[in-house]
Amino acid sequence: MSDPIYEAAKIVCELYMESEDYKSGAYKKKDTYQMCCEVYSFCSFWAQSWFWYLCGGLILLAIIGSIVGSVLCCCRGRGRGGTDQSIDEEASEPSDQSQKP
Repeated sequence: MSDPIYEAAKIVCELYMESEDYKSGAYKKKDTYQMCCEVYSFCSFWAQSWFWYLCGGLILLAIIGSIVGSVLCCCRGRGRGGTDQSIDEEASEPSDQSQKP
């Protein structure tokens, strides 16, 4: 069961974060700032949605980069497969079975 004090503070803090006092920068002198930002950590950067969107975007970018890197590595390796062992047909000796009448 959730704490009713925390639920009430959450409502107050959400309203406070949208107020002109918080947006204008004159918020550190108020008791509401101490309650919301210092006690309940509503003002922390990790408690804000942009931080989680950024983390999700970076994780998605890392996954896409890994997939692209893996595909490039595999395709590059297959494109060169066998070029180290080039067979010169003129220099190869014919086998004994190929000259049977």
